[in-house]
Amino acid sequence: MNTIELITKFNAVQKEHGFTTAWSLFDKPNLDEVAHEGTYEVAYHGGWGSTPTPITVTNPTYLDLWAAADKLIVESEDTHHTFIEAFDKIKNEGTNILLLHTGS
Repeated sequence: MNTIELITKFNAVQKEHGFTTAWSLFDKPNLDEVAHEGTYEVAYHGGWGSTPTPITVTNPTYLDLWAAADKLIVESEDTHHTFIEAFDKIKNEGTNILLLHTGS
């Protein structure tokens, strides 16, 4: 898929699920693919707004990560950084964390 086709596809998914955020991981076009095996906490320490409570996911697909990211961004009240750009995989005291990074 070219970039225009991906944007069109992601816009349709965004509308279907009522997301307020945009998926900017163009190298991850298959949203039904399992992103990571195991249980993780998706965390967000956004640019503006508050820090929401992490969301626990198990064997998340990329669509699951988008849903978690959307919820975290909405809860943070950061209306500027709504483009989902990356998830850094880290471990903290035995907890697997996917740290969300956003852009504008």
